Amino acid sequence: PGTTPPAQAYFAAQGTVSEGFEIEAVGKLLPNWDINFGYTQFDAEDADGEQVNTNQPRKLFKLFTKYNFTGSLAALSIGGGVNWQSDNFTVIAWGPYAGKKVSQEAYTLVNLMARYDISEQLTAQLNVDNLLDETYYSQIGFYSQYAYGQPRSFNLSLNHTS
Repeated sequence: PGTTPPAQAYFAAQGTVSEGFEIEAVGKLLPNWDINFGYTQFDAEDADGEQVNTNQPRKLFKLFTKYNFTGSLAALSIGGGVNWQSDNFTVIAWGPYAGKKVSQEAYTLVNLMARYDISEQLTAQLNVDNLLDETYYSQIGFYSQYAYGQPRSFNLSLNHTS
């Protein structure tokens, strides 16, 4: 507070201990079926046992899979993914809403893709992000505000390589 332009203030939380784990698996379920799975979980507390970095979700789950067809459909690949994160919160440190707790409930995003190889040099790909049009916040509490995450979106692209 009081800086021009305004800047986010930080302080060291003495005695902070962060514990957790992350697991990731990437591979093939079948010769044409790829999978990418990840799970993260952590906890961070200061010397008094109070949670720190509460604006970060404590648990994350990610799964993406893609299948490459064979035979007459060999030019086609389809895929989909799910991203889930646990709830999180922050307490606004300064300004007119100082002390107010702002939070984000747990949410899940579903994404799809389809790619078609038109030729060796040209591919077309359709991505659908946030298929279920989940309403969520991509950030909370920064400058006492929420920022909405991306709604359902479609992206069609043509890619050419030489």
